[in-house]
Amino acid sequence: MKVKSIILNDIKSFAKATNFDFSQSDKINTVSGINGSGKTTVFKSLILAQKLFFSKVFNLSLNNSEELLNYFNNTNSTITLVFVFEDGEERIFSLKCINRTKEYAEINLIITDSDKEKIIENWNIESPKNLIIYIDSNRNIFEENFSNEDINISSNDSKSLLLDYITQPDKLFNTTYERLIKDYIRERIIPSTPRTDLPHYTTKILLHNILDYLEFSNFTALERKDQFIMQVKTGDKKKKNIYDLRNLSSGEKTLFYVLHFICYVKSIGMLIIDEPENNLHEDMLTKFINMLSEVTLEENFSEMIFRCANNIKHTISPNLKKQIINYYKDHKLSQTYLLTHSKNLIYNNFTIGKNFVINKSIALIDYENHEKILREIGLSKIINKVLFVEGKTENEILQTILSSQNIKIKTLKNSYDVVETYKKYYSIHSLIRDVQFCFLIDRDTRDDSNINDIRNLDPDFFDNHFIILQRHEIENYLLDSTVIHNIYKRHNELNDEILIPTIEVIDEIIKDVADKNQEIVLRKTLQNLNQNSLSEIKLAISTKTLIVDNKTEYESYVKEVFNSDTIEITKQKIIDNFDVLNRIINDWEENWLSLCDGKIVLHQVKSKFARDLQITSERFIKELIKQVQNKKSHEFNNVINSIIKILN
Repeated sequence: MKVKSIILNDIKSFAKATNFDFSQSDKINTVSGINGSGKTTVFKSLILAQKLFFSKVFNLSLNNSEELLNYFNNTNSTITLVFVFEDGEERIFSLKCINRTKEYAEINLIITDSDKEKIIENWNIESPKNLIIYIDSNRNIFEENFSNEDINISSNDSKSLLLDYITQPDKLFNTTYERLIKDYIRERIIPSTPRTDLPHYTTKILLHNILDYLEFSNFTALERKDQFIMQVKTGDKKKKNIYDLRNLSSGEKTLFYVLHFICYVKSIGMLIIDEPENNLHEDMLTKFINMLSEVTLEENFSEMIFRCANNIKHTISPNLKKQIINYYKDHKLSQTYLLTHSKNLIYNNFTIGKNFVINKSIALIDYENHEKILREIGLSKIINKVLFVEGKTENEILQTILSSQNIKIKTLKNSYDVVETYKKYYSIHSLIRDVQFCFLIDRDTRDDSNINDIRNLDPDFFDNHFIILQRHEIENYLLDSTVIHNIYKRHNELNDEILIPTIEVIDEIIKDVADKNQEIVLRKTLQNLNQNSLSEIKLAISTKTLIVDNKTEYESYVKEVFNSDTIEITKQKIIDNFDVLNRIINDWEENWLSLCDGKIVLHQVKSKFARDLQITSERFIKELIKQVQNKKSHEFNNVINSIIKILN
């Protein structure tokens, strides 16, 4: 069940019926708009509608007269929600104000029996699913004291916690804090299976992957009189400082609680976080968004927990693994919406999700026009670090890694365009201030003499702005048998039915695909070299100084360009290009990993490895990039470090 749209009619600032359509949304979405555009109203109306639905259908008492008066302006003010289900069916309900005075607003639920029956398959009391969770990062997170008198070891089922989230969303943080302590105490007095505090245990694993300097210790009643507190340790291995959880920074606590919501609420339809950038610095925010993306894409949440445990070298006992697998077997975070003014967050999200703007209604921001749209709402991005690359996949691979560095990656058509852009920049670089440029091309597109011709324009300037990959393409660096072998080993630890091939077998699989595609490498290389050999003639007949006012002079110019000497020199260059193919063939057995077409080979082998590992191809590539990044001395990381060095 997914929210397709919400229609607000005479709700707060939306005097006329306004439809906010979410049908184009993705797993991770940003929503921006000028102050007063109504971002918060739209998404808090979703929370209010959810609360009122549960209240009306299941007779839950609410004390929210002031909230209703704030939202429903007049009699006949209406909130309408439209849902779409996996089978394509749409269901709808409305909440209409039938009587409003200065003291109260009376609201009716308008819904057909069939729509009601379908919706309560998800939104019910016993096992609510696809819930909407709203987290206000602007609020100060305040947890009340928890004393001995508050101890209650009666069963704390998840149903009561979820109902608290639904009916009292403004008390989200304090409700969770109380639940943490109660679960901890109950588990120590009456151990159970699964562990009562299992969500807290798994949250600590996820959080340590983002905040590796924090170590969440135990709850204790010894530090403060008549109070239970949770202790947090910070610092290195030699010296640890111990704090009360409630004394952490707002950003640290935001991460702590958001991850708890994800681990406690096993079926979230829409997670809404209002202005996460307010409490999280850029690097922390990037890691957090990447984790949210991973959670939404993950088909098996328990496997993600195990991967995160491996990342921090935390051992989970076999018994606890079984509990985690069983507890999270149906876990799902369908969508995340980030209400934000962060230019970097919006820009970086183009690679993993979609961006929207609210201005009277909601509209998708397309990449080509995003600068214009963001300027209109006062969020024009100032780019001062730009990386030019020659392919879409280079952009996709590098963007996930370089996004935290505030680097804009610009994809051009081919290496020729990258080189020509470099030349143009070189000609005017003395006039440009406060912007850094880096140019990256594949090794397969230029021969050494051609590269030297470009470099000789200004060797120092070239070395400070240009990177030529030492392998055929960026994907070649990811064809690492040892890294892939380690991925198999990690998955085998989680599922012993997954067999681990030797490094040699993995190498043979990759080389077999590379060998079958050798002819493509030779043909593409020859095509690129021939195009470069023709570049001088192409440039001569397309120059801006072409003669246009005298055909005789124009004819003379063309004949000069195509004189016999020029034709012979160009023809000989094209013939000599074949020698490069001979060098590739002679070097193939020894250097096939650098020479093969990395794009094609990786595309073909990833499906085979993903099937073995019982994961998607997309997930395999993400794990591959992450594992390569973890090997500090890996050649791939040398490329990344070179880019960052040039742009900083």
